[in-house]
Amino acid sequence: MFIIVLFVGGFSTIFGFPGMVLILIDIVVFSWCTSFDVIGFKLITAFFLTVLVAEASDFSLGMIGAKKFGTTKGEFFSTVIGAFLGILIATPFLMGLGILTGAYVGGFIGMFIVAYVRNKNTKPSFRRDTGHFAVKMTAVFCKEVLATAMIIITMLQIYS
Repeated sequence: MFIIVLFVGGFSTIFGFPGMVLILIDIVVFSWCTSFDVIGFKLITAFFLTVLVAEASDFSLGMIGAKKFGTTKGEFFSTVIGAFLGILIATPFLMGLGILTGAYVGGFIGMFIVAYVRNKNTKPSFRRDTGHFAVKMTAVFCKEVLATAMIIITMLQIYS
Protein backbone atom coordinates (compact mmCIF):
# COMPACT_ATOMS: atom_id res chain seq x y z
CA MET A 1 0.00 0.00 0.00
CA PHE A 2 2.89 2.31 0.82
CA ILE A 3 4.39 2.01 -2.66
CA ILE A 4 1.01 2.55 -4.35
CA VAL A 5 0.46 5.77 -2.39
CA LEU A 6 3.97 6.93 -3.35
CA PHE A 7 3.23 6.50 -7.04
CA VAL A 8 -0.26 8.01 -6.76
CA GLY A 9 1.39 11.06 -5.17
CA GLY A 10 3.92 11.26 -7.98
CA PHE A 11 1.24 10.88 -10.62
CA SER A 12 -1.13 13.41 -9.03
CA THR A 13 1.59 16.07 -9.12
CA ILE A 14 1.21 16.15 -12.91
CA PHE A 15 -2.40 17.29 -12.50
CA GLY A 16 -1.56 20.11 -10.14
CA PHE A 17 -2.69 18.26 -7.02
CA PRO A 18 -0.47 18.37 -3.92
CA GLY A 19 1.13 15.02 -4.71
CA MET A 20 4.37 15.93 -2.99
CA VAL A 21 2.46 16.48 0.24
CA LEU A 22 0.85 13.05 -0.19
CA ILE A 23 4.28 11.50 -0.72
CA LEU A 24 5.61 13.21 2.41
CA ILE A 25 2.66 12.06 4.52
CA ASP A 26 3.08 8.53 3.18
CA ILE A 27 6.79 8.54 4.06
CA VAL A 28 6.10 9.88 7.58
CA VAL A 29 3.44 7.21 8.21
CA PHE A 30 5.75 4.48 6.90
CA SER A 31 8.59 5.77 9.07
CA TRP A 32 6.36 5.91 12.12
CA CYS A 33 5.18 2.33 11.50
CA THR A 34 8.80 1.15 11.26
CA SER A 35 9.88 3.17 14.33
CA PHE A 36 11.96 5.48 12.10
CA ASP A 37 14.53 2.67 11.58
CA VAL A 38 14.44 2.64 7.78
CA ILE A 39 13.82 6.33 7.07
CA GLY A 40 15.15 8.69 9.70
CA PHE A 41 14.34 12.18 10.84
CA LYS A 42 17.08 13.78 8.73
CA LEU A 43 15.63 12.45 5.49
CA ILE A 44 12.09 13.36 6.52
CA THR A 45 13.26 16.89 7.38
CA ALA A 46 14.99 17.17 3.99
CA PHE A 47 11.81 15.96 2.26
CA PHE A 48 9.71 18.43 4.27
CA LEU A 49 11.93 21.32 3.20
CA THR A 50 11.84 20.08 -0.41
CA VAL A 51 8.04 19.99 -0.37
CA LEU A 52 7.88 23.43 1.23
CA VAL A 53 10.20 24.97 -1.37
CA ALA A 54 8.45 23.21 -4.28
CA GLU A 55 4.95 24.28 -3.25
CA ALA A 56 6.09 27.85 -2.53
CA SER A 57 7.85 27.97 -5.90
CA ASP A 58 4.76 26.66 -7.68
CA PHE A 59 2.63 29.34 -6.06
CA SER A 60 5.20 32.05 -6.74
CA LEU A 61 5.60 31.08 -10.39
CA GLY A 62 1.83 31.13 -10.79
CA MET A 63 1.57 34.59 -9.30
CA ILE A 64 4.52 35.93 -11.28
CA GLY A 65 3.08 34.49 -14.48
CA ALA A 66 -0.34 35.95 -13.75
CA LYS A 67 1.12 39.37 -13.00
CA LYS A 68 3.54 39.37 -15.93
CA PHE A 69 0.92 38.35 -18.47
CA GLY A 70 -1.89 40.46 -16.97
CA THR A 71 -4.50 37.89 -15.98
CA THR A 72 -7.96 39.25 -15.21
CA LYS A 73 -10.64 37.67 -13.00
CA GLY A 74 -12.66 36.80 -16.09
CA GLU A 75 -9.70 34.98 -17.61
CA PHE A 76 -9.11 33.13 -14.36
CA PHE A 77 -12.70 31.89 -14.13
CA SER A 78 -12.81 31.07 -17.83
CA THR A 79 -9.68 28.97 -17.35
CA VAL A 80 -11.31 27.00 -14.54
CA ILE A 81 -14.52 26.48 -16.52
CA GLY A 82 -12.58 25.63 -19.68
CA ALA A 83 -10.45 23.10 -17.81
CA PHE A 84 -13.55 21.46 -16.34
CA LEU A 85 -15.28 21.30 -19.71
CA GLY A 86 -12.08 20.05 -21.34
CA ILE A 87 -11.91 17.20 -18.84
CA LEU A 88 -15.55 16.29 -19.46
CA ILE A 89 -15.10 16.33 -23.23
CA ALA A 90 -11.67 14.69 -23.55
CA THR A 91 -11.92 11.95 -20.93
CA PRO A 92 -14.36 9.68 -22.80
CA PHE A 93 -12.13 9.75 -25.88
CA LEU A 94 -8.67 9.63 -24.32
CA MET A 95 -9.45 7.76 -21.06
CA GLY A 96 -7.04 8.76 -18.26
CA LEU A 97 -4.95 10.93 -20.56
CA GLY A 98 -8.09 12.94 -21.28
CA ILE A 99 -8.05 14.34 -17.77
CA LEU A 100 -4.62 15.86 -18.24
CA THR A 101 -5.10 16.89 -21.84
CA GLY A 102 -8.61 18.22 -21.26
CA ALA A 103 -7.57 20.26 -18.24
CA TYR A 104 -4.68 22.00 -19.98
CA VAL A 105 -6.21 22.41 -23.43
CA GLY A 106 -9.63 23.39 -22.04
CA GLY A 107 -8.09 25.91 -19.66
CA PHE A 108 -5.98 27.34 -22.47
CA ILE A 109 -8.99 27.66 -24.78
CA GLY A 110 -11.14 29.19 -22.02
CA MET A 111 -8.59 31.87 -21.24
CA PHE A 112 -7.89 32.47 -24.92
CA ILE A 113 -11.57 33.09 -25.70
CA VAL A 114 -11.99 35.66 -22.93
CA ALA A 115 -8.71 37.39 -23.84
CA TYR A 116 -9.68 37.42 -27.52
CA VAL A 117 -13.13 38.88 -26.82
CA ARG A 118 -11.56 41.56 -24.67
CA ASN A 119 -8.77 42.45 -27.11
CA LYS A 120 -10.43 41.54 -30.46
CA ASN A 121 -7.01 40.43 -31.64
CA THR A 122 -5.54 36.94 -31.58
CA LYS A 123 -1.86 37.80 -31.47
CA PRO A 124 -1.67 39.38 -27.97
CA SER A 125 -4.22 36.88 -26.64
CA PHE A 126 -2.27 33.92 -27.96
CA ARG A 127 1.03 35.33 -26.72
CA ARG A 128 -0.33 35.84 -23.20
CA ASP A 129 -1.98 32.44 -23.02
CA THR A 130 1.13 30.71 -24.32
CA GLY A 131 3.12 32.51 -21.62
CA HIS A 132 0.72 31.34 -18.91
CA PHE A 133 0.90 27.80 -20.22
CA ALA A 134 4.72 27.86 -20.30
CA VAL A 135 4.93 29.13 -16.72
CA LYS A 136 2.50 26.49 -15.45
CA MET A 137 4.24 23.68 -17.33
CA THR A 138 7.60 24.79 -15.91
CA ALA A 139 6.22 24.68 -12.37
CA VAL A 140 4.62 21.26 -12.92
CA PHE A 141 7.80 19.88 -14.47
CA CYS A 142 9.95 21.09 -11.56
CA LYS A 143 7.56 19.64 -8.99
CA GLU A 144 7.38 16.33 -10.85
CA VAL A 145 11.18 16.06 -10.97
CA LEU A 146 11.36 16.69 -7.22
CA ALA A 147 8.52 14.21 -6.52
CA THR A 148 10.27 11.56 -8.61
CA ALA A 149 13.53 12.22 -6.75
CA MET A 150 11.73 11.80 -3.42
CA ILE A 151 10.25 8.49 -4.57
CA ILE A 152 13.60 7.17 -5.85
CA ILE A 153 15.47 8.21 -2.69
CA THR A 154 12.80 6.61 -0.52
CA MET A 155 12.85 3.36 -2.48
CA LEU A 156 16.66 3.26 -2.36
CA GLN A 157 16.57 3.90 1.38
CA ILE A 158 14.12 1.07 1.95
CA TYR A 159 15.56 -1.54 -0.38
CA SER A 160 19.29 -0.97 0.05
